[in-house]
This record gives sequence, C-alpha cells and structure tokens, in this order.
Amino acid sequence: MKPLASLSLASGASLVALPDDFGGVEGRVTVSTAGVGMAWWPLDTVGLGAIVERQATFPTTTGRPCLCAVEPIKGTTASAGQRWRLRLWPISDRAYTLQLEYYVSPDALTTALPNLYGGTAHAETVLESCLAIAEQRVDDTPGVHTAKFAERLLASIGMDRKLKPQKLGYNRDNSDLRDRRGRGSDGRLWGESTILVNGVGY
Repeated sequence: MKPLASLSLASGASLVALPDDFGGVEGRVTVSTAGVGMAWWPLDTVGLGAIVERQATFPTTTGRPCLCAVEPIKGTTASAGQRWRLRLWPISDRAYTLQLEYYVSPDALTTALPNLYGGTAHAETVLESCLAIAEQRVDDTPGVHTAKFAERLLASIGMDRKLKPQKLGYNRDNSDLRDRRGRGSDGRLWGESTILVNGVGY
C-alpha cells in the first residue's frame, strides 16, 4: 500500500504534517507552485541534521524548498500513536503543494472502521495470520495455521505482483553530463553520444 499524498505548504512555513498513517517515504518528494500549471521540482531528502545545520546557518533564507527531512513528532496519546512531519529548507516564499508516495502504517481497527487494507484478495491471508499468532501464543509453538499463513502469504505476494507497473520508464544515466544543460532538437543533451540497439538510436 503506497498511496500518493498531496500536502499544502503555507507561505512562510518550513514544517508540514505527514498523514496519520505515514510509514515511510517511497521515492522522491516533489514540490509544485500552487495553482501554476504542471511545473514541479524534486526535493533532495536528507538527514534531519543537514536541515538543522542549514537553518542555523541561514535562519532567514526564503525561497522554493529544495531540501526535506522526515522528522518524528515527540509524544503519543491514548488514541494516537507515533506521528511524523516534513522539515524543509529554505522557508517557503509562497504557498506550495508537496506530493509524495508513502508506505501505509494502518490505523487500529474499530467498531466503526472494522475493515483491513488489502480487500477481499488478501482476506484469507489476514485471517490466517491472526490464527497463527493465536496458536503460537497459546501453545508457544507453530501449528497448522502458521503453515497455512506461509502459503497464503506467498499467494498474496503473487497477487501484488500483478499490480506492478508495466513500464518503469526509460533507464537513462546522465551522471557524466550534469554540467551540460542544453538539448538538441532531438531532445538529447548537447555532446551526448548516441547508443545504437539493433540500429535504433537512443
């Protein structure tokens, strides 16, 4: 479960709360100017110490955020567990929209919300996992449900693989051309050599 979150960053802010079910960032965090076309920029995700250092060195710097770090929020409550937020640098000079794909850390089940993530495709896997834990805690030994859970887990992994993207994108490495910004009419960076595969140039 890796949903896409859209978060609003107010002008003059450097902190934004992450979703309550946040369990970790998947991929890049991107920032776009609220209400302005399709322009967006990826943020470099760094350690919290790097952000704190920048804030201490340049405490009043404003602009479009270019660095971000995931920061834990201290404290829990009787009804809420660990929460997280993004700390950004520099301070935003206007309103922005942040987007990130993240891992879900599911909320506890309640009478009002009794359904688990995964839907019917993984219902038997979840049931067997509960029965496996129950028999291990009662008898202190794995039993038939533990073995059944292992079978169901393999089946669930197979189902998840069916949902993978058919195309991950063009695998292109421009690390040796980072100092060259211009592009030709064919879209290739200036000075870039053409790679031929079966006579087709890339």
